[in-house]
Amino acid sequence: MPRIRTIKPEFWNDEKLGQEPEHIMLTFIGMWNFADDYGVIRAIPLWLKNQIFPYKDKLRLDAFTTWLKRLVELEVIIPFTYKSESFYYIRTFRKHQKVEKPSKARLVNEPELVQILNNQGYLFNQEKELIKHSGSGRGVVGEDSVTEIVIVDIS
Repeated sequence: MPRIRTIKPEFWNDEKLGQEPEHIMLTFIGMWNFADDYGVIRAIPLWLKNQIFPYKDKLRLDAFTTWLKRLVELEVIIPFTYKSESFYYIRTFRKHQKVEKPSKARLVNEPELVQILNNQGYLFNQEKELIKHSGSGRGVVGEDSVTEIVIVDIS
């Protein structure tokens, strides 16, 4: 079910997305409306295209798929598979979308989503941001390193 979502003013100043064509930015915003209350959306390009751009008959599926690939390259959406189905996780969803009464997770349950993202090299920090971690275990601490893992209630 589509949901009303918020576009914060700082979205327009995002360095990565701000340099992208408007159709990429609009696709990303459109994904928020059709994601569940946890930032998960089905990764079915035809379904997404028809949800976000229902009246754009001349929009070719291959062009739209290229836009999705660009959003993955920018790491604003994270692709993953769960129970043989493909999904995207919207990386900054929990930081920017305040869902007062979230529905029950319909696509992927919460603990499994956290584990899937962790297995792909991501974890949630205290500000509910999904950040990349090395996971190498070599003890190398860099500017973006996480010095401790904090279990955070992300619901």
